[in-house]
Amino acid sequence: MLTGLVLVTQRKEEEYQHQKKELAATRLQKFYRGFRIRKQYQPLLEAKKLERTRRKNEELDRIERVERKLREEAEKKKLENEKRRREENEKRKREEEEKKKQVAAEKERKLRKEQEIREEEKRKREEEKKRIEEEKRKQEELKRKREEEDKRREAKELQRKMEEDKRRVEAENKKREEEQRQKELEEKRKEEEERKRMEEEEKQKEQQRRRKEEEKRMKEEKERLEIEKRRAEQDRKLKEKELQKGEKSKTDAEINFTQNKEIAPQQTFETSVMQDENKTGNKTIAQEQEVSGLTLRKDLEERRLQWVKEHTPWSTISTAEERVHPVAIKSRPRRVFSASKHLPALTEEQLLMSSPTNTPLFRVKYVALRDIPSCSMHNISQCPEIRSLTLQNCGLLAVEGLDKCKELQELHLKVKC
Repeated sequence: MLTGLVLVTQRKEEEYQHQKKELAATRLQKFYRGFRIRKQYQPLLEAKKLERTRRKNEELDRIERVERKLREEAEKKKLENEKRRREENEKRKREEEEKKKQVAAEKERKLRKEQEIREEEKRKREEEKKRIEEEKRKQEELKRKREEEDKRREAKELQRKMEEDKRRVEAENKKREEEQRQKELEEKRKEEEERKRMEEEEKQKEQQRRRKEEEKRMKEEKERLEIEKRRAEQDRKLKEKELQKGEKSKTDAEINFTQNKEIAPQQTFETSVMQDENKTGNKTIAQEQEVSGLTLRKDLEERRLQWVKEHTPWSTISTAEERVHPVAIKSRPRRVFSASKHLPALTEEQLLMSSPTNTPLFRVKYVALRDIPSCSMHNISQCPEIRSLTLQNCGLLAVEGLDKCKELQELHLKVKC
């Protein structure tokens, strides 16, 4: 019983030690794997951490702005309420004072009524006098207004003339600038056409040179084939002579064989004749095969030369077709640059920075951006009549969003090194 308990405790102890070792090994593997992953992905993790910190700071700034706005609105409402309360108090005080004044006025009215009766005649005399003076004053006022109206009309006329002169000068300047720009574009177009013409002439010269080299090579090939043909004809004649000599030697050997009557010499002679026949037969077979191979090569070469003369090379046809009817190459849709998804868009103020005031976006023709952070250029499509785009030190990653800008003629890009 005790031994069983001891064995059970030992087994449990061993299992506990085994589990402890496995746990330690697992922990070591975990720490090692974590260290390796951190070492491998440390830049990415740091970038994500910085991104999270930036987003958190932006969120905190937004919350602070919202709270500040709410505080300002609360203070504004508080001030408005205080102002309203103050106005109500003042209004109530004014009403009370008005009531007091009305009571006092009622008392004074009775006294004044009696006094008015006395002063009525005096007032009539004074009013008559004032009426005469008022008529004089009105006449003088009318005269003064007429003079001021004349002066104002002259000032407006002078200002209108000055503005018309200013607009005319601006229009002339714009026209002069437009003519200068058109002249520059025309010069650029002429230079481009001259360059294309030079390239076309060089291509034609290169094609002529290649054609001459091809003709020269074909002529040399033809001469070489004629030389090989003459050489083969000479070899054939020599082989025919050798065959005739072999046949003559064979007939001589047969004559000698009939004249010789001894057995041993006869056998030796027969063996020698058989060997000679085999040799000459092998020679004739080899010569016939060689002659047939030469004739076959000659026939194939003649067919090849005839085909080359009758047909035009595909390279010449394709280049001629490209010159006459240039093939429109279908461009694959360009993948949108992934960095532009996370960039802020160009604002309307930045697009109108280089244009005159009160210019709508669809009339903008010149855009110049300098020393601004990286931003998405998709909003540039709101300016379809743009002709010149300048980007200097703007953290340029990719130029996109210009598909709708059909009038674009100048694109200046400069990146800070």
